[in-house]
Amino acid sequence: MRLSAPAKINLHLRIGQALPSGFHPLMSWFVTVGLFDTLICEHDATGKLSLVCDDATHHPGGIPIDERNLIIKAAGLLRTEPAWAADASGELASGTIPRGARFELQKRIPVGGGLGGGSSNAACAIMVLDHLWNLRMSFDRMCEAAAELGSDVPFFIHAARGANSCLCTGRGEIVRPIESPAPRWALLIFPDIAVSTASVYRRFDELELGKATTFEDEPDWREWSRLSAEQLLPRLVNDLETPAFEMNQNLKRLAWDTQQRLERIVRMSGSGSTLFTLYDDESAARQAAKKLSERCEVVSIAPKIPDDRKVV
Repeated sequence: MRLSAPAKINLHLRIGQALPSGFHPLMSWFVTVGLFDTLICEHDATGKLSLVCDDATHHPGGIPIDERNLIIKAAGLLRTEPAWAADASGELASGTIPRGARFELQKRIPVGGGLGGGSSNAACAIMVLDHLWNLRMSFDRMCEAAAELGSDVPFFIHAARGANSCLCTGRGEIVRPIESPAPRWALLIFPDIAVSTASVYRRFDELELGKATTFEDEPDWREWSRLSAEQLLPRLVNDLETPAFEMNQNLKRLAWDTQQRLERIVRMSGSGSTLFTLYDDESAARQAAKKLSERCEVVSIAPKIPDDRKVV
């Protein structure tokens, strides 16, 4: 089977004080964008789990293809799901059965750029294995399994059901679909800069940026979704920009320079390093891209995910 795994951007990202568990509560407007990895999977009757990736240039030293990869972690987690009986009775079979899978990952989403590629890949793995292993998981159970793998993964389970624009709260695992933004195009800028998510959060705490009042004034998402790009951009915030820019002056300088060249507000997605800005029409976004020397790409916002879940 072959599935498309979309990237995401955080249009708006607020971060609260760290909890005793070490996790940070957040409130973020997630939207998918038209940049896709492709995950191909087939059953392995030997019970082995394996992964190959076509592009090692997205990650220093290569993308991990062992248990460190969320695809393999997802498969390991789903191995313990109860199997359904092969007949039409609809009853659960007792126990579990040996399961294996061979994955091929075709990468287009940059690694470590705040675009959620790994989380999207994991969500695709859950969905394809639910089919291949005849698990018949409920939507709620898929979301529960996704949350065990990572805070962003449940959003991509929702996105596969057509909810490409969502408000994510808690650690990110509480997902509520909201209206898609009126601007339908984003210009993504891919700096050749590595940013460590853990380091950004650590610096966030050192700067004491998390406030108890962070979530008191929740935006009117319906109103925001109807704003034009020029109206919406000034309202968008990313609380991780300050620590990320302080740790990496080159990234800060690039964001500032890009704003000057485009004469437009530029935001960072997630913990970085991908930068983005929004446009109401595709032609304006493509004209803007011509002004930049950095690697960039014009993508649609909240696109329909290609329906390519087919046997290969």
